[in-house]
Amino acid sequence: MLSPVDHYTALDLPDSPLPSRDEVVLSYRRLTKQWHPDVNQAPEAAERFTQITLAYKVLGDPDRRARYDARRAGMTGTNPVPRDKSRVISKELTRVLSRRKKQNGADVAMQLPLRLRDMIRGGVHAVEYQRLVLCAACGGEGREDLTGSVACSSCSGTGRVGMSTRTGIRIRAGVRPGDKLTFTGLGHSGMHGGIAGHVLVAITLAAAPGVRVADGVHVEQVLVCSFAQLQHDLPVTLSLPDGQESHLMIPAKTQPGHQWILPENGLVRPDGSRGEYRLCLALDLSPELPLNAERIQAIATAVRERMTVISESAPSPRT
Repeated sequence: MLSPVDHYTALDLPDSPLPSRDEVVLSYRRLTKQWHPDVNQAPEAAERFTQITLAYKVLGDPDRRARYDARRAGMTGTNPVPRDKSRVISKELTRVLSRRKKQNGADVAMQLPLRLRDMIRGGVHAVEYQRLVLCAACGGEGREDLTGSVACSSCSGTGRVGMSTRTGIRIRAGVRPGDKLTFTGLGHSGMHGGIAGHVLVAITLAAAPGVRVADGVHVEQVLVCSFAQLQHDLPVTLSLPDGQESHLMIPAKTQPGHQWILPENGLVRPDGSRGEYRLCLALDLSPELPLNAERIQAIATAVRERMTVISESAPSPRT
């Protein structure tokens, strides 16, 4: 495999007559689409893309192109560098580059908060994250020129630059909080032909006041009512975990702490069965205050702590 040093060769352009800048731009655009490592899986794609990028960086700049043409002409302006000599340099450069160890890209870890209905149903969800990609200016080499020692000004010599990536990932139906999903090839770009890392997604429960998941599959919700509301029959419309509505009539004078349990209405187990939906009634001791999300969560936490204390202090059955 050859690695042409001559920039005109890299861009598939003739050096006599010299191509116009428009011809350089068109050839660069065509070749980068053809050889970009993200779309071309050929072993030589990364190196070829590097050569194309470096060639355009020189030939696309009038001043740098003039200096390059002068060097090729041997300072006389008449005799370009022989192609045979270019191939000799190319072989030596290929030998040097072949010793560079492939470096796979690192993984990107993130959390994805989901509503209960999205965990049950699955679907495509948009995620946005930062990752390192190959520098377009130097093709990941970190240098201004394959034969030079000047660090690339675009990536400061690292060969990669940060980029914000927004993409859609498909979440399978039946995930639960704590599940970890892997999406291959969406992480940081590899170096010197290495493969890209993965995106590791940890599923969490999106903020839902008074709601929590117990034992991985049981959905527990605290319903907060005032003393006045509980003096009469109280119709309530519930939004179940799968997004369906359910209507409940709470009889007058029902005591706080009462629970309703709906089997097969929680999250999905690996075997396809579902956990329970558990609704617990709680009393709002400060009805004069607005019942916002923060207060609902505080009341739910207090109720659960109290129920835990009662459960732990209950006498054990005799054997």
